[in-house]
Amino acid sequence: TTRKSEYSHITREDVESVLDGFRGEVLQTPPAFSAKMVKGKRAYELARQGEEVKLEPRKVVISRLELASFENPHFEILVECSGGTYIRTLIQDIARALNSCAHMTALRRTAQGPLTLEDTMPLNGKACADTVFKYVEEARAKVDPYLHEAMMKEAELQRNVP
Repeated sequence: TTRKSEYSHITREDVESVLDGFRGEVLQTPPAFSAKMVKGKRAYELARQGEEVKLEPRKVVISRLELASFENPHFEILVECSGGTYIRTLIQDIARALNSCAHMTALRRTAQGPLTLEDTMPLNGKACADTVFKYVEEARAKVDPYLHEAMMKEAELQRNVP
């Protein structure tokens, strides 16, 4: 624990009101212990060495932000966001807007790009090679169009480099 703060004043309505301000395009400052590059090193490497790491805010998109449950002092939110969004930072920013502090106790990723939980393979230790192959092929079919698009964008960028 690095800080304690009062939270009894926070209501469900307060949280819902604050969430409104975090939907859409927002500026977010990556945490010092992130993998962002600073002076040719990862920010977390510098932070672990005790150096002060100053990262610039960057735009992220929060396309969905819903309050799923609220029982003070605990609440659960559902988030759909752009790549590069730091959820722990989002939680801290929400807490700051509520004049409090917070920490995250659980994080469950339900989708990554075109893949969702329905595309995952159960890890029960009994999957045979055919089942694994089936899951990999289904996932690949969903991801291939995104990879192709990314490769085309990269090729276009390379053509435009002087």
